[in-house]
Amino acid sequence: MSAISFERLSGSVYLGLNVLGQARFAFRPRVGVLRAQARRVRRMADYAYRHVPYNRETMDRMCLRPLNFRSAEDLARLPLIERKHFLEAPEQFMPRAGSLSRCLTLRTGGSTGSPMTIHHDVRAVLQTMAHTERYRSVVSSVLGKRLRYRETLVLTDLSSNQRARAFSLDKTVLIRKFIPRKQLLRLADPPEKNILLIREWPWEVEAAKCRKGSPMKEFLHVRPPAVRGAPPKDAVS
Repeated sequence: MSAISFERLSGSVYLGLNVLGQARFAFRPRVGVLRAQARRVRRMADYAYRHVPYNRETMDRMCLRPLNFRSAEDLARLPLIERKHFLEAPEQFMPRAGSLSRCLTLRTGGSTGSPMTIHHDVRAVLQTMAHTERYRSVVSSVLGKRLRYRETLVLTDLSSNQRARAFSLDKTVLIRKFIPRKQLLRLADPPEKNILLIREWPWEVEAAKCRKGSPMKEFLHVRPPAVRGAPPKDAVS
């Protein structure tokens, strides 16, 4: 057995710490959710001001400081970032201490404008993984099981999902038998092909995650044990 790298061990510890409490997050009182959101907004504003050139310049120009951002509503004080601004000077949106070599780099498809290259650092990817526990807890409450359920996903960008998944597995020590089994389908493929694949795969969870402007709406269907083989129950639409 090959030795596990320190990077994967530390990534696993970081993921584990961020997973704590996520399974119950979706069921917390609204005031608790807003309080957690406000903490993240404050941390984000502080980090952006200290490390990201664009954010520091913008806040200085508007006489704003991180302390001015106490909740999500305060983000409306900042101007919207237009695509052209990002494309003209992408380096202005990179943290000064950032290292692209350790980032997950994804490129948008350009369906809503010129393609953009977006870099995600390791911690951001692992936090996203941890936050999927919120989704899984809702699914599990209907499905009656937490581990190794079969999930069909219809995606507009299949390659990005696969790269993000591979990146996550490379940065952590995950026990694969605990990960949901997934069938990934491309929205752009012929509907009759996807329908056949969905019918052949004994899915327990079916979902579509689409880009803004897509002709297909996002949905989530869950099949509880008592109704396997029956029409799915809409958990979220």
